Amino acid sequence: MPPTIPLPTDDELAPEHRELLATMPPLNVFRMVAGSPRALRPFLGLGGAVLSSALDAPRRELVVRYGPREAADVILLASYYNMVSRFLESTRVEIEDQPLLNGPTPVG
Repeated sequence: MPPTIPLPTDDELAPEHRELLATMPPLNVFRMVAGSPRALRPFLGLGGAVLSSALDAPRRELVVRYGPREAADVILLASYYNMVSRFLESTRVEIEDQPLLNGPTPVG
């Protein structure tokens, strides 16, 4: 099934968004969000905040809630991924065929 909304081309993006995307892993989710110019930096900021929370990667992945602060972080993390998956599903963004992320998750 083809994407509902095509990924924006470099020519369709503002220069500052093209530059920002050039510093990030070439994931379609970032390019699709860049198609909504006012959302890109807040989206990256929220992702950075959620992914650099009080939870380290193993605890994030295990989703074991330890106390009120960690529980709130887990809930926000799950909500963020839920939002991203709904966005990708609704726009039918194709997932990359091979892993493109090496090392830590990028933050905005």
